[in-house]
Amino acid sequence: MSNAAETSGAPAPAGDRLVIGIGRDGRGDDAAGLEAVRRLGELGAVPCVLSDGEPTRLLELFGRAPRVWVVDAVRSGAAPGTLYRFEGTEPPPYRAVGTTSTHGLSLGEAIALGRALDRLPGALIVHGIEAGPVALGDGLSLAVARAIPRLVARVRAEIDASGGAAAIGGAGPRA
Repeated sequence: MSNAAETSGAPAPAGDRLVIGIGRDGRGDDAAGLEAVRRLGELGAVPCVLSDGEPTRLLELFGRAPRVWVVDAVRSGAAPGTLYRFEGTEPPPYRAVGTTSTHGLSLGEAIALGRALDRLPGALIVHGIEAGPVALGDGLSLAVARAIPRLVARVRAEIDASGGAAAIGGAGPRA
């Protein structure tokens, strides 16, 4: 059972830390951010929410905590399962998977909008995982599924280092 809350209109948990998983289930590797954050939610204590990445919802979530981690599937041309990390003050070294939509903005554009509107948290860390296939109805690719435990461990280590160790202690990420 996951402790990650869905954000389709429901208020997100508040606190001093928040982890946001972005993606769409049933769209292959686009669900990687959701899966990683579900696993983090199972570890407990740090509020975790799942999002489709819609920019206005992201801006609202960014305001929920002074320290926010975002986990999303990305495309850079690297091998599926490659992991990335950047701070929200930097331009992303890749593009988010869902950036071809005519209905929304990419995560990078949502961050830029949040910066322009002064709606970013004090610390915004983005972890990306290189996506493979994102076809409708597909599950995670083998390469991405194998990389998720490493991604969870990286995000967890950052949260621990930020003062969340007592809250997250216990068993490590599940394979």
